[in-house]
Amino acid sequence: MYTVKQTSKALGISDATLRLWGKRYEKYLLPEANPARNIARKYTDKDILALNTVKVLRSQGQDFDQIEAALEDGTRLEPTEKPPGDESPPASEQTALQTEAFTKTIASFEARLDKWEKKVDDLQGKLLEATERATAAETELRVLKEVTDQKAAEGEKLGFWARLFNRG
Repeated sequence: MYTVKQTSKALGISDATLRLWGKRYEKYLLPEANPARNIARKYTDKDILALNTVKVLRSQGQDFDQIEAALEDGTRLEPTEKPPGDESPPASEQTALQTEAFTKTIASFEARLDKWEKKVDDLQGKLLEATERATAAETELRVLKEVTDQKAAEGEKLGFWARLFNRG
């Protein structure tokens, strides 16, 4: 387990940012990362992977929801620097891991995009149906107005609807 100082140094972020992310992404970290009051925070290798993923995705301009979706999908990116006492994997291995993580993230976003495209298609269909119903209702109202106008011209006593249509 690593301290706040060791972890923030390995990730290249401030202690305050580390604490903030620890709270914001709490469900992806072990409980020791957010202990009870007056207990020192401790981070595991898994915590560091999750927090580094946050760092990388934020640097790419992704927002909270996008980062959370990536973490939910299991995306984890290796930090470029390990906390003191650990050995980093070779750069080629890191690149492969990052490529795999990015591929998973892209696949996740493509799946979400497909879902949204289906929703848009469904809503467009509903809008078309509503437009057709509105057009049919307008046609019925025009016919009704013509009938009431004709009856009024013939001198028939007009009811409520007839008076309503003959106002304008």
